[in-house]
Amino acid sequence: MHQIYEAATTGHLDQAQEMITRVLANHPKSAKAHWVQAEVFAKANKTNLARSEVLEAERLNPGLTEISAKAVRQLKTELGLIEGTNGHKPQETRIPLVRMSGGLIAPVVINNALKLNFIVDSGASDVSIPADVFSSLVRANTVTQADITGVRNYKNADGEVFQSKTFVIRSLKIGNIEAPSVQAKVSPSNAPPLLGQSFLKRFKSWSIDNSTQELILQR
Repeated sequence: MHQIYEAATTGHLDQAQEMITRVLANHPKSAKAHWVQAEVFAKANKTNLARSEVLEAERLNPGLTEISAKAVRQLKTELGLIEGTNGHKPQETRIPLVRMSGGLIAPVVINNALKLNFIVDSGASDVSIPADVFSSLVRANTVTQADITGVRNYKNADGEVFQSKTFVIRSLKIGNIEAPSVQAKVSPSNAPPLLGQSFLKRFKSWSIDNSTQELILQR
């Protein structure tokens, strides 16, 4: 982490970003790593991405006890995440959905390369990518070995436990929102892509407006 901070503070933001991307690929559930990513994004003036990473760090470590209180206060103030600072109010984004095969579908862009229709599924712990789509991303070098994080046990709705390969989606875009470093799993080829909690929990709140058929994301 010290090397990342040194690169960022001396203006070598590309180098800092490359290093923190590797750290997150190996430790996607590290609140400290997501916090450092937020600081790197903030220095690069990528405010929305920085806010998203702060929220993810807080989800993984409520209260951000791993970070100094002074650093938390400074960065949150800079990003307008402390109520009453910078006139910041919760930002709400509405994503139009399409009802298809009994589910609500949202268009998603993966790693700035592939656009897919995802079913919004709050019951899925992670974003889910079918195996054939995952293979296509690997062949196109859009997902590399550095993005693969291992194997994890999951439980389906019937209580059956199964193993899935896991990896990090470096960029997940929906509407005008881009979420970096999203944990995902590989599902069978005949399974639909699922927009699960590893994305939805990035936000202060989320809901579905049934009257307008929209996904509402609030930061």
